[in-house]
Amino acid sequence: EYGHEEQVERELRKGFNTVNIDTWLLVIPQIIARIHATQPVVREMIYEVLCRIGKAHPQALIYPLTVATNKSNIPARKAASQNIVENMKQHSENLVRQAQLVSSELIRIAILWSEQWYEALEEASRLYFGEHNVEGMLNVLQPLHEMTNSPQTKQELAFQQAFGGDLRDAQACCNAYKSSRNQPDLNQAWDLYYH
Repeated sequence: EYGHEEQVERELRKGFNTVNIDTWLLVIPQIIARIHATQPVVREMIYEVLCRIGKAHPQALIYPLTVATNKSNIPARKAASQNIVENMKQHSENLVRQAQLVSSELIRIAILWSEQWYEALEEASRLYFGEHNVEGMLNVLQPLHEMTNSPQTKQELAFQQAFGGDLRDAQACCNAYKSSRNQPDLNQAWDLYYH
């Protein structure tokens, strides 16, 4: 709340620079939870601390950041996490790449496409019908459309065969909406999603 005030900022920066970087390892999840602070000064300080942690202990930071990047429903947290991951690539590219691969594979084998679509449609429905947030809805659904286009297992192939046609048609309606901003395109997409 007061991090943007000059005196508080000065003391925080001084404290951040004197505290041993290892101290922060115990509170990485709490720091990441505040990564999208509304005050630019606070956000910058959190970014700097996480970048320092990432440089000294990339293995301790990469998994929580990968989760925040992939699973956060808060766009600002997702973007801030992605920025730190990009920063980490400068000194730990191989680790970042491997962690992203492991994370995506764990998600792929742990959560079936039907479960992912169910959760995404619930979230997209809440955003669209509850908050009237069309962009948020489209952002939630786009990664699933991309995922569904490349089945790699028998279960994924069966899902694509069962639902791929309707999902492709719904995606075409969403893409048409992006171009035209024509509301009936979204109505048609939702008819297909709930078909």
